[in-house]
Amino acid sequence: MLAVEGLCYGLFPAAMKRMIASLLTVPDNRLRQFGLVAATIGVTAAWIIVLI
Repeated sequence: MLAVEGLCYGLFPAAMKRMIASLLTVPDNRLRQFGLVAATIGVTAAWIIVLI
């Protein structure tokens, strides 16, 4: 995950700054929901990869 994030910052620094600035306007509940969904998808994907 850190490699992908680092690559995004390395290749698209201005876009990453805009994305972070736009996150400040998103309500906390919405960010929490997105975070939980993303974590669930990540854990499920890792679990599937381990089983294969």
